[in-house]
Amino acid sequence: MLTILWWILGSLGLLILLFLLWLGYRALKFRRLQPIIFEYLALQDAEEASEYIREHPQLLAAGAEEFIQMLLSRAWARGDARIFVSGTIRLSLLVGCREYGLETARQMAADSFQDWLDAAASPSWQRALDLLGTLVTEGKARIPPEEANEELVEAMEQIMELLRPLAADEETIALQDEIVRSMRQMLQQKAEGNLPPASDTPAASSPSAPARKRKRT
Repeated sequence: MLTILWWILGSLGLLILLFLLWLGYRALKFRRLQPIIFEYLALQDAEEASEYIREHPQLLAAGAEEFIQMLLSRAWARGDARIFVSGTIRLSLLVGCREYGLETARQMAADSFQDWLDAAASPSWQRALDLLGTLVTEGKARIPPEEANEELVEAMEQIMELLRPLAADEETIALQDEIVRSMRQMLQQKAEGNLPPASDTPAASSPSAPARKRKRT
């Protein structure tokens, strides 16, 4: 009986040791990937991004995507919609390169990828993303009447178009549509001179974190 007990304890100890070694390997792996991933996520040019992926093929590994998704989930949870959307755009290129090959993905997505990068850096997108981040964390976003303009509404519409493939469920998609509809209504009220001194962008609840469904290029 003691022999069997010691054998069981020894086996459990070995499994725990192997698990700890595996965790250490993953931590080391992520540590080596971090500077490469952070540098990639900071790139603002489509050609530079494609060339960077060519020079760092480890970005196409599943571990890199997993690490980026973790960063994006944390950014969304704290209401940093700027980082979430910016990272989502760049992640889409990595996914496309892995699934279709670098050259094919570059040909398929070069123009649209650069368009998304430029849009995400525009003042109207930056403001819309700030509002979205507040909506995520607080359930509502207060918009000064003077900021309700066509550019802001169009920016929010484009952001929702980008996030729609990532929506967790139909309820989230419906909420996204309600956000845009209410902003359009606010714009119409402003044009008619009926906009209240301060207005809340809906809604009763904030958008849930988008599911990890990847946006294809």
